[in-house]
Amino acid sequence: MGRGHYAKTVPRMEIARYLTLAAPIRKLKRFRLCNQEVANGYVYFTDAAAVKRLNEMLRFHNTGERPVEYIQDKEGNIVRSDSTVNKDTKNIFEYQDCLESVKGPDGGGWYTSRCPVCEFKGAQVGQVWDDTHDHFRFKEEGVFTCHSGCEPWEVFTWLDAMLAGVEPNFDKKGAPTVNSSDDEFDQWMKKRGEKSE
Repeated sequence: MGRGHYAKTVPRMEIARYLTLAAPIRKLKRFRLCNQEVANGYVYFTDAAAVKRLNEMLRFHNTGERPVEYIQDKEGNIVRSDSTVNKDTKNIFEYQDCLESVKGPDGGGWYTSRCPVCEFKGAQVGQVWDDTHDHFRFKEEGVFTCHSGCEPWEVFTWLDAMLAGVEPNFDKKGAPTVNSSDDEFDQWMKKRGEKSE
């Protein structure tokens, strides 16, 4: 790994500092010390990929923005993991006791369960969604996906609501959802002096 002598323009960092900065993201293999160029007590960033890793690590440390990770889904497609996850975001693996029918891990490290968002949304309309209990997949690192298309923010909304003991609100703006009938709308229009069509 080590080459011995480097020009002064190559970015470097003491091993101890590198290990401290990389600790929260060490499960991403590209940040492990064994995958870095090390010599004389320093980690050297000698090429574009290494400098990119350094920038991602520093951005995560300074802003909490998790490095972009590409994962392989159940069908074998390479997809981008959700980059909105930050160091303060809950790891779904740590809350697997809240999920229904958890199975796994499989050979790729994926766990399978019933999607909590599918379950909740189905119950809202009087149906059973994800009755096979296999829509939701997650890994120990916190990466997850719903094969029915539930979005990551919906899963976090469900988790936060479940931990708070309230019903989740999937309105992105956070405003209360309003259910109204046509009669209520007609009455409102009448009060304004307008006719509805």
